[in-house]
Amino acid sequence: MSTTILSSLRMNGFQLKCLALILMIIDHIHQYIPYTPIAFNWIGRIVAPIFFYLMVEGFRKTSNRSKYILRMWIAGVVMGMGSEAVMLLFPGGSTPIVNNIFISLGCGLLLLQSWEWAKSSKYAVWPPLLMLFAIVVGYLSEASYLGIAMTIIFYALRHKPAQMAYAYIFTMLLLTVGLNVIYLGFEMLSVHHLFYTHYQWMMIGAVIPILLYNGQRGYHAAWAKYMFYIAYPVHIWLLYLISRLS
Repeated sequence: MSTTILSSLRMNGFQLKCLALILMIIDHIHQYIPYTPIAFNWIGRIVAPIFFYLMVEGFRKTSNRSKYILRMWIAGVVMGMGSEAVMLLFPGGSTPIVNNIFISLGCGLLLLQSWEWAKSSKYAVWPPLLMLFAIVVGYLSEASYLGIAMTIIFYALRHKPAQMAYAYIFTMLLLTVGLNVIYLGFEMLSVHHLFYTHYQWMMIGAVIPILLYNGQRGYHAAWAKYMFYIAYPVHIWLLYLISRLS
């Protein structure tokens, strides 16, 4: 019975992406629309890890890694320019647009590509330089060091799901709760701090949908392939514009 229930909960790549998109919109509603429940933000903590996991899966399975990396970086540049244009044309939103996960994902892809190149004797200089660039820019991007850590864990342990899950949970708790305790003291472990101030640790919940991934691509029509590239910036810009009315 339990096996049947677990099988029914399994998700392919398309379903996992749709789940992440829905939760992402909920998360950003709280970011841009004042007085929305903080629970929206709690739910949204699992979104970025899912996208980083899918990014690693895409890197593994794509037939053209160069096009995949280029597409992500083009999306990042377009979104950056578009966000600046929206804020310039329509100032006064509740919060400035700082979101651009495309750049974080693009750095993750460059990190993985340099990792693979480093295994080949044909590339002596470029892998370390590319890796350094990916780490520095990735650190400065939206996902910062958490994105770098997720990329490494999801790729290095891609064939060992149990070890990946344990490593992910431990590392994310260390980089969120652990670092906050070091810098802010043990008062950070209070209920208020953990649930209302520093709740990034909730991203460990992403391990559940990730482990439910069945390894299959799922529905893959052309529009589905580019759904994330369009839905992500458009919903951010729309929420920003809506926030000007609140």
